[in-house]
Amino acid sequence: MSTRRFRDLALATADWFIELDAELHVSAVSDPPVGTTEVPFIVECAIGMRLEDAVAGEDGLKTNWAQCLAAMNRRDPVKRFRYVVANPLLGTRHYELNGLPHFNSLNQFLGYRLAIADVTAQVEIVAKRDEMAQLLTALFEHSPAIISVKDVEGRYTAMNRAAELAYGVSRDAAIGRE
Repeated sequence: MSTRRFRDLALATADWFIELDAELHVSAVSDPPVGTTEVPFIVECAIGMRLEDAVAGEDGLKTNWAQCLAAMNRRDPVKRFRYVVANPLLGTRHYELNGLPHFNSLNQFLGYRLAIADVTAQVEIVAKRDEMAQLLTALFEHSPAIISVKDVEGRYTAMNRAAELAYGVSRDAAIGRE
């Protein structure tokens, strides 16, 4: 695979790339994505810092880094570790970190190679979906209208309190029956 092709594929999957040294201090940081200034930390200041301090900084929300750091101390891959940064200009941002330990030919640990993606949009969509699901559940449960739902075989899959009262049967007894 050509270097250009590999670079394009990598940039399609993450927004930033970071390298850590054997002591888990930031040793290199990629340029920010083209056309954006949303960097999860200030590159010039991050070099030499521990990862959790570099990405959170003064404005950051302290994420529980214990699980991530424990995996790194075991030299395990880090998959889908999520953390949050409070940025006064950009608001609260959500990031996902994935990384692999890096070893030399003598199997000596050299550090980690990390990829970080901004997942704020996905987190906000899930939060909105959950909010709407809670609203729909509340409407279903508290509606004075009799509401019951059946599957294609005619079995009850849901019913609200008004249906329980009207039919004289609890939803637990009705669910799964015709």
